[in-house]
Amino acid sequence: MRILLLVITLMQGSFVFAQGSVVKTISLEQLIIYVLEKNPELKNFDLESGAIAARIRQAGLTQPYNLTLEAGGFSGSGAYEGGGEQETTISMAKVLELGGKPGLREDLARYEGMLLQSELDAKRLDVLSTAGLAFIQIVEKQENIKILNDKLEIVKKTYGMVKSRVRSGRGSMAEQQRIEAQLADAELELLHTKHSLKAARLQLATMWGEARTDFGEAKAELFLLKPVEDFEVLLTRLEDNPDLVALNTAERLSASRINLALSRRLPDIELSGGVRTFAATGEQSYFFSASIPLGTGSRSRPFRDEARIRSHQAPINYQQQRLALHAALFRVYQELIHARDAVEIFRSRIVPLAQKSLDKYLSGYAQGRYSLFELSESQESLLSARQRLLSSAANYHRYRIEIERLLGSTIATGV
Repeated sequence: MRILLLVITLMQGSFVFAQGSVVKTISLEQLIIYVLEKNPELKNFDLESGAIAARIRQAGLTQPYNLTLEAGGFSGSGAYEGGGEQETTISMAKVLELGGKPGLREDLARYEGMLLQSELDAKRLDVLSTAGLAFIQIVEKQENIKILNDKLEIVKKTYGMVKSRVRSGRGSMAEQQRIEAQLADAELELLHTKHSLKAARLQLATMWGEARTDFGEAKAELFLLKPVEDFEVLLTRLEDNPDLVALNTAERLSASRINLALSRRLPDIELSGGVRTFAATGEQSYFFSASIPLGTGSRSRPFRDEARIRSHQAPINYQQQRLALHAALFRVYQELIHARDAVEIFRSRIVPLAQKSLDKYLSGYAQGRYSLFELSESQESLLSARQRLLSSAANYHRYRIEIERLLGSTIATGV
């Protein structure tokens, strides 16, 4: 069974690790491989995969031979008093399973194993998706810190202008106090974001089993948006979704259960044979026996009924899940397109216009043509536009990861 592994190729990027005194830079793809190798949960999945393989081998085992040693006549009453009629019997017995039961059991265990493997594949995708989302979150926070640093510099510059106006008698102390409060608020917002970044970095480090953040800055082209494929093209890949793969396997599993239940109609025959030795004369006799259970046909009927009923559930569940995934894919795809359009509009129109507006307000405020309130509003408008641009770009990559998770495979990005 093919193991579905999500390789996050959303952004051209790198990650800087410190291993002892050696600083190692790896790509985002290599980071995902590192998570695959070191993540404790994924290691447990690998052990479970080994257990599944062993379970399949167990199911295919046939009934063992039974060797029996029986000794009698050592003591008794009457003619047997004193053990005069001692005898020893050695026999070999074997249960012959008719109807190909061992092979059918192995097939059933194999499909059960494939079903469990699909669940493990889905969990692997969840882990790798979480790693990709954590990476994007770190990059977004780093970029937001740059914006907040710019905000702090703008407020500081405005604070200097206000103080100058107050000293010259053209401004009021209320304006100075207001800008001082804005300055403190900007410093507090920047400090909070830095603390939040530290927590996000540690969260990512736990993905490979570390409790400390021995790595540098996450670098990625967050504003580099790869082309989006048509929805119909993505829809053709939906069959690779682990949930649908599991339901496909469940349908084959139901058929395997039916075959095994049908095989129960044929009784298993126990054959045994051996040699009996009489101690008094030294003579031997050979014997053979066969044991056949009765009523196996009627006893197998409930198993057949259950298997057939469950076989009708599989295609219904598959169709229902596929419709749900179709709707989810369409919803996320629309969000992806919207995020891309938002990035383009913010980048080409809103941010440049907000920057030009702020430049005019700064010049006009210095000349006394605008109030501090108008200047502050213009500053907030630019900073808000830059943050919304950043958020839209980050969301674009988040939606791509979510689409990859739904498809169970990677989207071609050209990286």
